[in-house]
Parts: sequence; C-alpha cells; structure tokens
Amino acid sequence: MKVDPVDIIKVGGSILSNKKRYRTLKKRTIKKICKLLSEYRNPFILVHGAGSFGHIIADKFSINSGYSHPGQLEALARIRYDMTELSLYITKQLLKKGVQVINFQTSALAYITNEKRLSLYVDPLLKALELKIVPMLSGDIIFHHIQGFSILSGDRIIKELSKRLTVKRIIFITDVDGIEITNKETKRPTIVQETTQEELESLELYNKRVDDTIIDVTGMMKGKLAEIKEALNSGVEEVIIVNGKFPERIKKVLNNEETLCTRITR
Repeated sequence: MKVDPVDIIKVGGSILSNKKRYRTLKKRTIKKICKLLSEYRNPFILVHGAGSFGHIIADKFSINSGYSHPGQLEALARIRYDMTELSLYITKQLLKKGVQVINFQTSALAYITNEKRLSLYVDPLLKALELKIVPMLSGDIIFHHIQGFSILSGDRIIKELSKRLTVKRIIFITDVDGIEITNKETKRPTIVQETTQEELESLELYNKRVDDTIIDVTGMMKGKLAEIKEALNSGVEEVIIVNGKFPERIKKVLNNEETLCTRITR
C-alpha cells in the first residue's frame, strides 16, 4: 500500500479528562479540539491518552507490572470498557464535525512477544489512510506473552508508528506549555521554544513537584522525551509540544504559525 507522509497528533489524557477523578470528561475542551482537527487538511493519525479512564484503575491494580492475582482480571476488563467509552465519545464529536475517523482498538493490534518485543499490526491503519480515513488509537492495556498483560502508552505507540510509517511531524497536545528547563540565572522554570534533536540530550528538565493525587502509570515528560528521541531517530522532521488548554495555540500549530510551544527539529 502506498501512503503519503502523515502527521501524528496525540491528545493527552490530562486534556481529555480530570486525571484526579475517575471517568470525568472535559467535554468542552474535547469539542473545541475536535473542531480544530476538522479544519486540518494534512493526513494524520490521531492518538489519545487514557487519563482518568485508564490510569486510576491501572495504578490501583498494578496492571503495568503484569499478572499477579485474579482480582486484576476484572480491573483489566473494566479498563478496556472505560477506554472504549472514551474513544467512542471522541469519535462521536469528530464525526459531528465531518471528520471521517475510525477508532482502532490498540489491544487488538498490539502484542508483546516472547522476546519482549512489541508486535504492532499496522496494515489496517495504512489502508484507512489510503482511503483518506483518519485512524484513531489510544494508550491501552495489551497482552504480554510472558507477564500476561501490560500497558502500552500513547507515546510508545507514536514511537512505534514512526518506525513503520513515513511520519512528517508529531504534535503533542498536552497540559503544559512545552518543555520546561531551569533558568540558570533565576532558578525559575522557562519554556524551551526551539531546540534540536542533538540539543535535546543536554537539556536539564525543571524538577517540578507533581501533585500526588495525579496518577500517570506511563511516565510524564521525562518518559515522553525518551520516546520523542527515538521517533526523531526514525526520520520524523519535527515534534511539537503545545498546551491544549489554549485552543488558539493549537490552531496556530496546526496552521504552522508561531505560538508558545516547544518545537524540536532533527
């Protein structure tokens, strides 16, 4: 299948939901983002995070560590059900805005093999793109040959897709303004607005205290940067991190205009 270069847009779980409260949607924000995506003309794959639809139960039952007791199985089923509900809501809002989107269940396409490698079946995604359909995936529980099950983050999915497809740029819609580092003079956080793959290695992230009630079982900015580095190594031209709380910034990023965000180039 011949598919043109695509963009990947990731909407973080903290933008879609209140991560402190189980299954709490930010409906107004979701609707605004879906409207902006409906105006985007480049071919893209949409990936969304789990937020409070996945992380709270996953943390409580140690899902990322694999099978240890039968009580985890009900939690596993509940997470899959909740993630379906979240994906369906996003799909509904996109369809209302005229976006031809199909939600692909990540756990049906991905598997950790006995070599602990991620097997990801991308042919259905390629066919959807060929037909001018927007494929949507999410962070999800996945089955694991050795430990029974685990969690596949949206950021890891993006990294793996970057290895298998020709990805032009990746846009992360998050709840922060960009990459924060410590200003050496003021000792205060400052946003890195432009950097390169090479410079990324030497950045010292600002150590911000995280609210203990906010649960993220897939890693936060440090984990995101590790996946971004590998995506850039796969040939991605640009990675952008933008704050989804400000729709006007998202719009400018989608239109390739200047705004407050972090841009990382090869």
